[in-house]
Amino acid sequence: MRILEFFRSWLFVAFLVFSVVLGVITARRVELNIETQIDFMMHQDSVWIAAHIGTVRELSPDEIHNIIDETRYDELCVVNREGEIVGTNDESLKAFNFANYGPTRKYLGLVTNQFDYIGEPFRPSGLDRNLIVKYGGVALPDRSGFIQLGYHRDRLEREFSFTDLAGPPLAESIVIELLVLIIIVAVRYAMLKFQRQRERIDQLRAQADALMHKELLMAQKIQESFLPASLPMGVDFLVSARMVPAREVGGDFYDCYQLEDGKLVLLIADVSGKGVPAAMFMIKAKSTLVALLSRGSGLAETIRKVNAQLCHNNYAEMFVTAWIGVYDPASGHLEFVNAGHNPPLIRHADGTVEWLRERGGVALAAMNGLTYHAHSRELKPGDRLLAYTDGVTEAIDEKHELYGERRLAEFLACEGEAVIEGLLASIAAFVGGAEQSDDITAITLLRR
Repeated sequence: MRILEFFRSWLFVAFLVFSVVLGVITARRVELNIETQIDFMMHQDSVWIAAHIGTVRELSPDEIHNIIDETRYDELCVVNREGEIVGTNDESLKAFNFANYGPTRKYLGLVTNQFDYIGEPFRPSGLDRNLIVKYGGVALPDRSGFIQLGYHRDRLEREFSFTDLAGPPLAESIVIELLVLIIIVAVRYAMLKFQRQRERIDQLRAQADALMHKELLMAQKIQESFLPASLPMGVDFLVSARMVPAREVGGDFYDCYQLEDGKLVLLIADVSGKGVPAAMFMIKAKSTLVALLSRGSGLAETIRKVNAQLCHNNYAEMFVTAWIGVYDPASGHLEFVNAGHNPPLIRHADGTVEWLRERGGVALAAMNGLTYHAHSRELKPGDRLLAYTDGVTEAIDEKHELYGERRLAEFLACEGEAVIEGLLASIAAFVGGAEQSDDITAITLLRR
């Protein structure tokens, strides 16, 4: 319906433009046709009169009358360089007052101007044909003065038939011109419409980008606020961790804290999705893990309960991969559950690297009613544990190659004390100028 109304309104505008332009073109064609022929006639008569008079001199009424009879002029007035009339006829005196008449003052410039002939604009009027007159001026050959000349309406109508000259319009040419005009108007309207829609799209895109940027900043603040401000310290262990968020904030988080019995809880996880939803689910996952781990139940049973709580009301169907370890600094015993997470590594004191590929179960909140299994290792003095998220092994370089587990194991086998900083430097050197696509998170535990 709106499209039909649009076409109706623009058809009306098109016909209105057609009518106006048709009238203007027709009138202009008549005007130009008559004006061209009258200008040609005036030029011929003016050149003949200027040559006949030759120079400024006193002209008697009889001489003026004879000159006019030889041409088709109704008014003739000879003026010297000072603007004084040296010869004229009665019609000229009746027509205007030379002292105040604008064209007379203008034609004084003819005697010093390079042009020999200047005609006044011809203005035929369809309402009052009596306005059809023509005045002009021509300089004398020796520039001693000029002659002002004029045709009256009666003479012009005797010489020309205005009706015949107007004649029927050139229909084909007019139709083509009007069609071109209508097309130009339509195209211009379409361009303006497209431009407005484009500006609106750009405006909406800018608003969406601003909202997305705001959301990302909020997610970053949430993510950073739930990272530990400090890590536990002991004479027989050293813990370090770091997270480098990507431009599109993911759901990585880590934590390390001591229980009342002195044991360390190490936690690293990666929530599915990005932005604020991932950050909010991260809050729920971490809060649930910390709360249930502090109750002292077995690790496998605790993770089962965590999974059950995260599945409850999980309408967004989000999930979180996690690796949870409980370490006893006194004995070096490490108990852990891997819930669908990347396998950690242990670099032993002799430089060998061991992968902890035991699976304890699937990602948390993926499915309710699942059981999880705990595994263990004994860390000896000098052994170092490294847990990480997939942002490490899945870092992509400019050739779309992955950093991978092989490079990670080779790095850990050769690295010294500053493992986290060295790992980040190694990844940065590998990816080069490629954009970081995911959070990079790692946590290490060294038994001294």
